[in-house]
Amino acid sequence: MQSIENRHGAAGTDGELMATINYLVVFLIAAFMAIALSNNLIASIARRHPEFATMHLIGATASQSQRMLVGEAAAAVIISAVTGAFGAFVTTVPFAVVKTGDLLAAFAPLPYALAVVLGAGTTVGVTAAAGRRAVRAAAA
Repeated sequence: MQSIENRHGAAGTDGELMATINYLVVFLIAAFMAIALSNNLIASIARRHPEFATMHLIGATASQSQRMLVGEAAAAVIISAVTGAFGAFVTTVPFAVVKTGDLLAAFAPLPYALAVVLGAGTTVGVTAAAGRRAVRAAAA
């Protein structure tokens, strides 16, 4: 939305300052959400210790349990990416149409792809690291 405003908004130094502030706020929100996501994943995986112990007792190996966790995280990432794309589409298209009169102005694949890649990397990375630790502790 900020890129639409930058291209089709009124020119001036106030607009550039507001764009910088908006980008900073978005970065801070994204950083906070990454920290909250990591804490949530670590806590939820740690709470599954009895489940991992049971899986180990019935014959699941540590690598099978870890693959299961990463598969769960990948499914959550895919669902989140699709839901996020729909939410972005629903909120950005009306703004783009009002501001530019063009529906295609709302489509900016690079920022969306970057957000998905960073979110997926954070999710799968934290899940793999926390899962490795939790599964190994349950198997011991």
